[in-house]
Amino acid sequence: MWPPPPSRADSRAEALKLLRETDLPFDAISARLGVHPSTVRTWNVRAGWLRPRKHRPRLLTARWPAARRAALIRLLCTPGADPGDVTEILGLGRLDAAMLASAFGADLPPTLIRRGDPATDPATLRTHLRAHILRQIAAFDATLSGVGPAARDSARILRDLGGLKRLLDTVDADRARSAGEEGGDGSEPDLPALRAEIARRYAGFIGGRTAA
Repeated sequence: MWPPPPSRADSRAEALKLLRETDLPFDAISARLGVHPSTVRTWNVRAGWLRPRKHRPRLLTARWPAARRAALIRLLCTPGADPGDVTEILGLGRLDAAMLASAFGADLPPTLIRRGDPATDPATLRTHLRAHILRQIAAFDATLSGVGPAARDSARILRDLGGLKRLLDTVDADRARSAGEEGGDGSEPDLPALRAEIARRYAGFIGGRTAA
């Protein structure tokens, strides 16, 4: 026969080269070289896993207790968190949305599977907006407690505080609705007290003007 068939050593060397330099699957490499796929896999293992093993996430997570799976899902749903970072830390690899769905199936909220850019995530935006509102309220409170022309314009400050209170109520209600849809409680204990304090200040101001 001419040319002579490649030796086993030559086939092995060619298989290792294809494993290193191409994305050809094992079956394609074995068909090209005329060897069994299991032989190519054996060469791959003995060469130090030139083609890394691909774990199936479902096999790794399906045996987890329900509480552990629920805790992981809560982490994945944290506003601003990159699900790929969470799964990589856990040793599951950097899973994309399709792999997350395969690993957890119906357990995952649809909003997580369809998640886009974390910077434009509605929950993240609400968190940033609320933080900005709280900073504005703190600034107004400091002005109201101070002296000078700005402090004397208390009517304008309290009108602004009233507007911020309404905006805070709207953001909080929207967050509570979203949390209810995703299984959270949406609570934040300091906000009711803050809204009550704004209302108290505003009522005191109105009462003072009426008495005058």
